Amino acid sequence: MDCSALSPSRIATTKNCEFKYFLQYHIRLPEAKESNIYGLKGTAAHTALEFYGNHIRLLKSPELAEELKDKTSVDYIQALKDYYAETKLWKTDDRYGTDRKGNPKGFPHPVAKQCEICPWATKAGLCSIVNKPYVSVEGCPQPNFEDDLSLVHWTIEEADEYPVFTEGEIIGCEVEFTLELEDGVIIRGVIDLVVKQDDDTLEIIDFKSGNKTLGYDAALTDPQMRIYSMAAKILWPEYETYITSLFYIRKRKMVSCVFGEQDDKDTLKAVKSHWNKIRNNKNPYRSQRSFWLCNFCVGHDTCGQIQDNYRKNGRFMLPTIRCGYGQFNQRGYTKEEPCWGGLSAESPKKITASNTHKMTYACCGHINLHKGGEYEREPDGGAIIR
Repeated sequence: MDCSALSPSRIATTKNCEFKYFLQYHIRLPEAKESNIYGLKGTAAHTALEFYGNHIRLLKSPELAEELKDKTSVDYIQALKDYYAETKLWKTDDRYGTDRKGNPKGFPHPVAKQCEICPWATKAGLCSIVNKPYVSVEGCPQPNFEDDLSLVHWTIEEADEYPVFTEGEIIGCEVEFTLELEDGVIIRGVIDLVVKQDDDTLEIIDFKSGNKTLGYDAALTDPQMRIYSMAAKILWPEYETYITSLFYIRKRKMVSCVFGEQDDKDTLKAVKSHWNKIRNNKNPYRSQRSFWLCNFCVGHDTCGQIQDNYRKNGRFMLPTIRCGYGQFNQRGYTKEEPCWGGLSAESPKKITASNTHKMTYACCGHINLHKGGEYEREPDGGAIIR
């Protein structure tokens, strides 16, 4: 299967369900990447914390940071509002699942409005959360918004035991990295917060807004912790000690680990193993029974139909990720061939790609890329997406 780069999320996906990896990362099926309330709410908190962290990072003195504390508080609230206005995340809340007491999780959509007494409604009739007339807002964003705001507010204003924004020097927020390791293995990730604790110590912090937490022993074996620690030593090699921390802002708990040289060797070995296993997997396993992950994917029944579409003569046919569209000559294409038989979960037929003269059909997994992608000629006459 396709493994152009390996990340902690890709490792977790293939460990949970190889076929979901196939849908999401190999054929890039749109239905397998749809946003849900949990992912959107997690990003909401990250967005506001990133905004605040970058603001503090640009301030040159602690005295100035204290002086502008009130202004900064308004800014991170506005950053959260902007995110809600853009994503409308509350509309994805379907109350899936229950807590330990059997109560539904989250808030139902649509939530009954009480705009006349809502503190986020203005006298001009606007919902200040999304900056629109509240009569035109479907459902009510208030419960989810206040839930996310409480997490961000506590982390910034009240987390005295974990003052991640006020102690040390912030090196970066939402730091993206792509690194090539041994044997061509490529790792990729985004580090939420990088803090220089002193001249010899760097701390890597990842914010978690969900209910699930790891203890110290489990954190020691967590792929994200190990990969981020290894990446930090490559990105910032001038330090002696590297602390990697998971900050559970909903549970108000932090777990920190320090990985040594042997740990890094073991991590590299495990990463290479995952890399090779994914790339060599030509028949991704699919569970015969529905389980929890199916509720966040295309659904078990639909998943089975997709698998059947790729079976020929009783054998699973792994489609190539390289798209060839025929042969070139002086006039262009002499023969147009369809893309490999990628089939949509919604339509069993190939989808005609519009807005391009270089191909006839596009598989569902590449349909968006085909419409707006750039193409280069290959030696054998095919076209490859860039």
